[in-house]
Amino acid sequence: MLAEVVDKIEQRGEQRGMQQGMQQGMQQGMQQGMQQGMQQGMQQGMQQKAREDARKMRTRGFSTADIAEITGLSEQEIKEL
Repeated sequence: MLAEVVDKIEQRGEQRGMQQGMQQGMQQGMQQGMQQGMQQGMQQGMQQKAREDARKMRTRGFSTADIAEITGLSEQEIKEL
């Protein structure tokens, strides 16, 4: 009888531990996902800004080489704008 009670208590403890572990893992996963999403968004925004700047420079007569040096875009990317 005592052994059964101890087993039930251990099972409940294991279940609680698993639930807590899963919650913690989900929270950490969400935080990492948000951080990665923010980084990707910032990188995409910077790339978009560089392309916009490159378009403006092209309309003002800058050379492709100069635009590439200033914006960090490749000459091929600039030619495709």
